[in-house]
Amino acid sequence: MSRQEDAPKDRFPAAFAATAGDGGAAGTGHPAWEEETKHLAFVVGRIQRHIERLSAASGGIKSAHERVAEDFWEDISLDVSTPDDLLESYADIAQQAAIVEELRARIGASAADLERLVQMMQKPYFARIDFAPDGGEPVTVYLGLRAFYDEEFEADLVVDWRAPIASLYYEAAVGPAAYRAPDGPVRGHLGLKRQFIIRQRALKAMVDLTGVAAGDELLADILARPAAPHLRAVVETIQKEQSAVIRRDDYGVLLVEGAAGSGKTSVALMHVAYLLHHFRATLSSEHILILSPNALFTEYIGLVLPELGETNVRRTTLFERIEAVLGGEAIETPFEKLEYLLEGGTDDPRRALRHRIDAELSSPAYARLLSAFVRSLGPDDLVFRPIGDEEATWFSVEMIRRLARRVYGSGDPAWVRRLGALLELALARRAEAMLMATWVDFALDAVPAAVARRIHERLLRRADDLPSDFDQTYERALRRWIVRRRAEAHREAIRAFGFVDAVATYRRLFAEPERYAELWRTFQAETGLDGAFLQSLQAHVADRLTRRPLAFEDAVAAAYVKTALTGAGEDSAVRFVVVDEAQDYAPPEVLWLLTLFPKARWMFLGDRAQALLPRSTVFDPASVDWLGTAYAGRGPLDVKTLPASYRSTAEIQALAAAVLGVPVPEGAELRHGPPPRLVVVPDHAALARTLAEDIARLLQAGHGMIAVLCRTERECETAEAYLDRRVPYQRVYAGTRELRGKVLLMPAALAKGIEFDAVLLFDVSRRRYGEPEDRKLLYTLLMRAKHAAVLYAVGEPSPLLPVDRVSVVVSER
Repeated sequence: MSRQEDAPKDRFPAAFAATAGDGGAAGTGHPAWEEETKHLAFVVGRIQRHIERLSAASGGIKSAHERVAEDFWEDISLDVSTPDDLLESYADIAQQAAIVEELRARIGASAADLERLVQMMQKPYFARIDFAPDGGEPVTVYLGLRAFYDEEFEADLVVDWRAPIASLYYEAAVGPAAYRAPDGPVRGHLGLKRQFIIRQRALKAMVDLTGVAAGDELLADILARPAAPHLRAVVETIQKEQSAVIRRDDYGVLLVEGAAGSGKTSVALMHVAYLLHHFRATLSSEHILILSPNALFTEYIGLVLPELGETNVRRTTLFERIEAVLGGEAIETPFEKLEYLLEGGTDDPRRALRHRIDAELSSPAYARLLSAFVRSLGPDDLVFRPIGDEEATWFSVEMIRRLARRVYGSGDPAWVRRLGALLELALARRAEAMLMATWVDFALDAVPAAVARRIHERLLRRADDLPSDFDQTYERALRRWIVRRRAEAHREAIRAFGFVDAVATYRRLFAEPERYAELWRTFQAETGLDGAFLQSLQAHVADRLTRRPLAFEDAVAAAYVKTALTGAGEDSAVRFVVVDEAQDYAPPEVLWLLTLFPKARWMFLGDRAQALLPRSTVFDPASVDWLGTAYAGRGPLDVKTLPASYRSTAEIQALAAAVLGVPVPEGAELRHGPPPRLVVVPDHAALARTLAEDIARLLQAGHGMIAVLCRTERECETAEAYLDRRVPYQRVYAGTRELRGKVLLMPAALAKGIEFDAVLLFDVSRRRYGEPEDRKLLYTLLMRAKHAAVLYAVGEPSPLLPVDRVSVVVSER
C-alpha cells in the first residue's frame, strides 16, 4: 500500500480522488470551500515540513563544507621529492578540491531550493483539474508555477503548469478531452476545472469552469493589479489561443501577431520556460536567446523567467549584436534613428527622402539583392585592410588579395574563412622575416627588465658552457619575444577578420552600380522603381556611407556582409531565438539574424499596427513569402494571431481603435473605466499646471505607475522645462536600465512594450500629430495604459482624435 493511501482523510482531502464539478459556484459559498481550504492547509504544511528538513540538511552540508575547507591542507600529504610523489600529492589535492566543490554546489542548490519552496508556500497552486483517461484511473491534479513532489507520500502534490496534462486546464472544456503526452494523445473525460485565488497561504476565492476561458473573477483580479516596474508572470490566466502558442515545439519559424495588450511578451517568455521544461534533457538556457528592442525592455522582462523557475537565459538587443560584429564603428542606434524621423514632419525633405530610401531598403527585394551581392563577391570585389601597425605592415592589401585568389571558389562565401586560415599559417613566416626589422631594433630598449632577466636566465640554464655567441643568441631571443607579442595581436585581428572592410565593401554596391548592374536591374524590376529615383538612392547611400555614425540600416547590411563572408558573430549553439517587438524588423535584418544563428528555430512576436516607420515588416505577406524561401529546408513556417487585447479598458481600446481606423479587437471580456480625457490648453505653461494636478489626482487614486509620454526626447526636455519640479518623476533616457519612480517621463521610442496604470500624452496638438502616419504612434502610446488616459493639446487638437471617444475639457488657464 502506498503512503498516499495511508494519509488521514481530514489532513489530505480530495488530493487524489476525482470529483465532479459544482456547476459554476464561486467564492466562500462554494460547496467545496471547506474541502479545498483543508487541502490547501495540508499542502502548505507539507511544503513547510520539506523546508524544515532541507534547512536542517543544508546546515549540515554547510558545516561539512567549512570543516573540509579548514582541514584542506591537513588532509593532504604533500611530497615533491620525486615525480611519482608529486603526482600522488597532486591527486590528493584534486580529490579534496572535488569534495569542496561538490559541497559548495550542494549548498547552492539547497539555498535555491529553499527560496523556491518559501515562495511556493505563499501560493502553492492556482487551479485543479479532474481527468479520467479512457481505460485508466481518474486523477486529480493541482497546477502551480512549480512542481512539488512529496517523497513521504510518494505523490505529486503540485504539478508544473508546463506539464502535458496541464494543457487541459488551458485548452479544454469540461467533457470529452485529450492532451498530448510524450507517448501520444491521451483521451478521456475532463470532469472538473477549478480556479483559485490564493494569497499568503489563504484561499480567497474559487470558481468552477465549464468552458475553456479563464474565469472572469480571476482575470479581473489579475488585470486590476497595479502596473509594476517589471513584467510579471501570470500563468493563471493563459487563454486557449495563448496556450497553443506557448506549447508549440514543432515549428521552424513561428510568426505571432497580436494586438497591443494581447500578452505577446508574456507568451514569448512562457514559451521559453515551456521549451526548457519540455526539452530539459537536451536543452539548456545557453541554447535560447531573447532579442529585445532596447536595454530598458530587456530589464523590464528580466524577472519573468526567474519567477517561472528558469534563469540565465541569454538576452540581448539587435544593436548590441551589430556592435559586436562591426567592432569599433560608430553606429546610429535604433532609438536615435526613430527620434530623428519622429522629430520632423513630412515637409522636411531630408527626412522624407530617408523615409522613402528606408522603405525601399527594408523590402524583401532588397534582402534578395543583399544575398545575391554577397554570393557575387570575389577577391577583386572585397575591400581589404592591411594587417600591421604604425611600425610595420605584415600583410599588405595586395598580398592579401593574392592569397585570396588562391583560395577563392566562385559562389562559395566560405572562401573568406579559408583566407583567414591561410593568413594565420603565413603569420609564422612573416614573424620570422620581421626578426631583423628596424622597428625591432628600437623596441629592444623597451623590453621589460623582468622579461629580459627571465629570458637571460633561461638561456643560461640551457647552456653547459657559456658560448662565444651568447650575446647574439640573447639578442635574438629578445627579438623573437618582441615579434611574437606583435604577431599574437595580429593573429587576433586575423581571427576577427579585421582584414575585411565590410562597410567599404558594402559601399561598392552603391558607389559602383555599373559593376553590379545585373543585381540592380533585378531589384528595379521587382520594386518598380523609376530610374531617376534609383540613381538618387544609389548616390545618397554611397555618400552617407562615407560619414559617421553609420545609418542604422547601413550598419545592419554591412554586418550581414561581414557575417555571411566570414562567420563573424555566428553562434551555432543557439537553437531557439525569440524576437519581441518584431514589427520593427524588416527582411534585411531577419536575413542577417538567420545568418548569425544558422541552427536556430525562430519565434517572431509583434503587431504591425505598432510599426512606427513606413517600411516593410516581417509580418507583411511579401515578407512572409520571402522568409519561407530563405528558411526553406530548415523547418515549417506558421503564422498565428492573438487578436484579443486584455491590458486596457474598453474605453481606452475604443479610442485607440478609432485613431487607427479599425474595429476594437474581439475575444476579450473588457473591463470598463473612465473615458479618456482630452484637455485643450492655451500654452505649455497651462499644460504643465494641469499635468501636475492630474498626476497628483492619479497618485491619490492609488495608481502604481504613471507615464508622461512625449513624442521625442526633445519634447521630454520641453516638458521638463515647464514642469519645473512641480511633481517628482524619473526621467527615462535611452541608457536607462531600470524603472524606479512612480511617475515616469519618457519618449515614445522607449515606451513600446511596457504597460502603465495611467498614460498622460504630452501635446497631442495638430502641430505634433497632424499627419496620417501619426496614427500608429498615437495608437501605440494610448495602448500602454491599463486604467486611465489623459491627452493634452496646446491649441488645436490632432485631427486624428475622434471627439466622440474622449471627454473634452477646455482650459483657459
